[in-house]
This record gives sequence, structure tokens and C-alpha cells, in this order.
Amino acid sequence: MKISNEFKRPAFLVSLTLTILFGVTSVVFYYKSKQEAKPTFMVFEGPTKIYDNKTGSSKIKVLDNNLEPINQDVFLISVKFWNSGNLPIEPSEVRVYPTLTITDCNKILDYKIITQTNENISKYILVEDTINSQNGNKNISIKWDHFDPNNGLYMQIIYAGKDSSKIIFTSQFAKLYPLINAKTKNDNLSSLQVLLFFFGLSFIILNVRNFMDRIGKYIFTKNKYVRDFLFWSSLAIYIFGLGYIIFKISDYLFKGLTPPF
Repeated sequence: MKISNEFKRPAFLVSLTLTILFGVTSVVFYYKSKQEAKPTFMVFEGPTKIYDNKTGSSKIKVLDNNLEPINQDVFLISVKFWNSGNLPIEPSEVRVYPTLTITDCNKILDYKIITQTNENISKYILVEDTINSQNGNKNISIKWDHFDPNNGLYMQIIYAGKDSSKIIFTSQFAKLYPLINAKTKNDNLSSLQVLLFFFGLSFIILNVRNFMDRIGKYIFTKNKYVRDFLFWSSLAIYIFGLGYIIFKISDYLFKGLTPPF
């Protein structure tokens, strides 16, 4: 039998679809069960320009703490940082604390923690690194007493810089924990979710004909209208039922990273 003919058989296509679905599911469940910490960040807002030095009113001036005028554009960014894994990260495991670097930054005007989880236990603090800030880059490090799973902070930074400024996160841990960009991760998971859903949809389509043949054998009424109603109702329940199940499975397997605050 030719391989091309095998591909045309519904049974073969169903088996192939199920094999792929089970393979993807197994891999995802494996990674979900891994015991590891996952320091995760998300640039929740910005950089947003809150003062334009070129078009701003001459009657409005922005001053720093020393009452010196700021002659550059002023930006605001909001960042969420949390542990999306299932293991804590203690200070003894940290080689370089997570550091947020702002490129093309003239000066950091203000930074603060808006909210944090378990403040009395975690005790997060923000520290501006004035020693390693150079070449127009400014650094702020995040430190803690305890960094437990599903715990973190929401911080806000105001700085004078340029439109070309970028936000870079770096860190180093003893156990090589990955530093995760939640936005990139969620975009990838969304793509996988759509892929899995379409695999499931193909499974439904391949089985519709088989289902139609089978259900027709169990409808014994001779009334054409009743028969048609029962047939199409059963088919609709089958399609939407399987579709809902596949959607819920894909939603669970590829659920995006959500900060706990």
C-alpha cells in the first residue's frame, strides 16, 4: 500500500492527530511538574512619555531632588516581578540580584514599590546601582529576604531619557534559574494554544463523517423532521462538546503567566 493512500485514510489521520496531541500534552505536563524557581518579569506599562521637553509649556519645569531643571524628556515605566515557579529563591542562591537596566538614560528621577506580597516576610527593596551605571545606562537592583513562589512586587520608575531607551533585565543565580519575560512567554504559549486547538479541530472534522454514519443507525423514528432534528442536534452537541473539551485542555496546558497582584 502506498504511503499517499495511508494518509487519505480517516483512521490513519485520526491516529496521527491523537499521537501529536498526546505527545504535546506529555511534554507540557513534564515541564509543569518540574520543581524549579522561575524569576519572572513583565513590563506592565510603558515606557510612557509623561513630559516632552520640546513641546512642553515654558511655564512648566521639571526639577530633580536638588531643584535642578530636567532638560530631557521624562518617561514612566511600571514593572511586575515575581516568582512564577514552585521553589523559593533565598539570598544565598543569588550571585547577581535581578537588575533592571534602562539604556540611553540621563537620570533616574524616582523609583518606588507600589505594592508587594507578604511585605513583612519578603521585604523587597529597590537599590540604584550608581557604581555600574555607565555609558548612558542606569541600573536598579531588586533585593529581598525571601523570594517565595507566587510572590513578588509591582514597581514604578520615572527617568529622564530618550525615545530610544530600552528596558533590559539581567540576573545570575547559583542554580541557573531562567529569567523569564512574561510577555514573550505568553505570546509563545498563545501560539501553542492556537496550534493545539486546530489539531483538536482537525480531529473533530475527521470524525464527523464517522459520527454521522453511526448516529444515523440509532435514530429509529420514521418522521423526517424528528429524524433530522435529532440527527443535527446530536451532531451539534458532539462538535461543540469536543470543541469545548479541547479548548479547556489547551487553556490549562498553555495558560499564560499571570502576576499575583
